[in-house]
Formats: sequence, C-alpha cells, structure tokens
Amino acid sequence: MKKTLLLILVVAGSATASYAQIGFGVKAGYSIATIHADEGSNPITWSSQPAFHAGVLVSIPVVLGLSIQPEVLYSGQGGKFNSDGDPGNLKTALINVPIMIKYSIHGAFLETGPQFGFLASAKITTDGQTTDEKSNFQSTQLAWGVGLGYKLPLGLGIDARYNFALSKMAKSGSDFDAAASDAKNGVFQVGLFFVIGGKK
Repeated sequence: MKKTLLLILVVAGSATASYAQIGFGVKAGYSIATIHADEGSNPITWSSQPAFHAGVLVSIPVVLGLSIQPEVLYSGQGGKFNSDGDPGNLKTALINVPIMIKYSIHGAFLETGPQFGFLASAKITTDGQTTDEKSNFQSTQLAWGVGLGYKLPLGLGIDARYNFALSKMAKSGSDFDAAASDAKNGVFQVGLFFVIGGKK
C-alpha cells in the first residue's frame, strides 16, 4: 500500500513539474504578404502589401533545448496586383494554426513546422470598389514556416518567420484561378511575443 501511494505521489509530482514548465503567451507583429502565380488568361503582376498578425501560443518543452509551440493567429495576407494597367489589391484574412518545432540555446532559437490556415475572408478592391471573393478561394490552406528569434529571461521576445505556401489559394476552375493560375501566398512576419511560465 505504501509503495502504491509513493508511486502515485511520484507520478503526480512529475506531472505537476511538467505542467509548470509549459508556457502560455501572446504575440503580434507586422507582415509582408505577396502572391506567386503563373500567368493565366490575363497577365497579372504582383507586389507585396503590408498586413498584421496577432494571436496566442503555448510553449511545450520536450527535451533539453527542444520544444513544440502551437499557435492560433489571425493573419492578414494577399497582395497588390496590376492587370493591364489597372491596379488593385487582394486582401485575405486567415485563422492560422502553426505548429512549430523550436530549438533554443541561451535565449536564441530556430523554428520550423507546418501551418494550417482557415480562410475567414477574401476581398478584391479595384477602381475603388470592393467585392467579396471568398467563394473563389480554398477554405483551408497549408504552409510551412521557418524562422528565428530571441527570448529574454523575463519572457519578452522577438521573432521573424517566413511562411511558404504548400497549397494554392484559389479553387480549381474559379475566376481567380483562371486569372492567376496556381497562385500561392508567401508571408514574411516579424513581431514581438510575451510568454508567461515555461522554462526561462
């Protein structure tokens, strides 16, 4: 009986210590988004446009220096375009769920991992008119992120990340797919984060 009780106390203590090392945080920052596409029926040139991202994160230690960081972020994406001399922009908003694998040493870290995006809105503005184009775009989008950063002992840090799209934005056969075949969104992000708890 005493051995069983001791085992329960050891397991409970280990679980409590592990939970105490989990960090919870918030992050926000500036994004630069652009679209890479093959020319469709109408030649379109693309350029980058500014946006922002913000959300929450959880830092889960695995082994010394290695951790997993799931996040939930609101992310503005899209890009500016010029079609036959007519300028415009495409603005999309996604709820992105990156799951980053991080390696840290002395506060500095490298990270990489998949990102699952869920489309919240998609709007195109030309000649001062904005139209809702959400039905032309994939409801889910996949990307892969790579980044680096630095976290201070108090939990405040800065990071930079680039997300490479692995799936195309538009639905096959849609008007946007015809105009910008195989369009994919690339997004560079730089921002600040603050983590409470976890390993310092």
